Amino acid sequence: MRHAAVLSICTLLAGCAVTDRDLRALAPIDEADAVLASIAVEQLGTEHSTYGSAIPLGGQRLLTARHCLPEPGPTPAILLTRGLGVPFELLAQGAEQTNAEDWALIELPPWTDGLPSPPIDLERRPNFGDTIYLLGFARRGGADPHKPPPRASVVRATISQAPDDCEDDGRTVFVRTADHDAYHGLSGGPAIRFDSESARFVVFGLYSGLAVKTDGSWHEGVHAICRPPSSILAR
Repeated sequence: MRHAAVLSICTLLAGCAVTDRDLRALAPIDEADAVLASIAVEQLGTEHSTYGSAIPLGGQRLLTARHCLPEPGPTPAILLTRGLGVPFELLAQGAEQTNAEDWALIELPPWTDGLPSPPIDLERRPNFGDTIYLLGFARRGGADPHKPPPRASVVRATISQAPDDCEDDGRTVFVRTADHDAYHGLSGGPAIRFDSESARFVVFGLYSGLAVKTDGSWHEGVHAICRPPSSILAR
C-alpha cells in the first residue's frame, strides 16, 4: 500500500552522532558512546513538526512505531523538517494502537540511501532488573517547532515488572528511567541490550512511549518497549 503522505528522513550514522547531554536520564558518556558507535538510527519527521526515530533493517526498509507515521491523505504532506521528503510504502503494521502493536514496517524508494541493520533479536526478552538503552532523536519539551532540532541521544533504562494497572501481554517490555516524562522523538527508536555471549549490543524491540494503562491513560514514570513479531524481519 503506497501512502500519499511522505516522510522526511534525516539519515545519521549513530557512530558520528553527538549525544544530548541535557537529558537527565542520559546514559553515562562511555556507555552512550559505545551504543552510538554500534547501532545506527534514522530520524523521521512529519508535516506537523513532530519527530520520531526508526530502526534500519538494511536496504530501504525501516522499522518504527506505528504512531510515528503520518495519516494517509488525499494530498502529499508538507514537510517542515530537515532532510529529504520521500514517499514510503507501508509493508505491515500492528493490528491496533496499543503498546504491544505499536510497530510499522515501511520501505523507502530504491534511490534512497539506507543504513546497515544492527543485530536484532525480537524473541529474547531481557530479565527484570537488566540495564538497557533507548536510542533515538529525543526532544525535551515536546514537538515545539521553536526548539532546536533533536540530536541522537542514548537513554539508560531498567527492565521492570508490569504495573498492576497495565496489561502484561507478553510482548510489551516495561522499563523505568530517571525521568517521568515521555521522550518525544525517541518513539520508534531501538531498545538495546548488551549480549554478554556475543559481546555486542543487540536490538530487542522499539520504544513506544509511556506505558498505557488498562483505562487508556498514560502511566507516569513507566515506559513501554514494543517487541514486534520476528516474522516481519523476513519480509
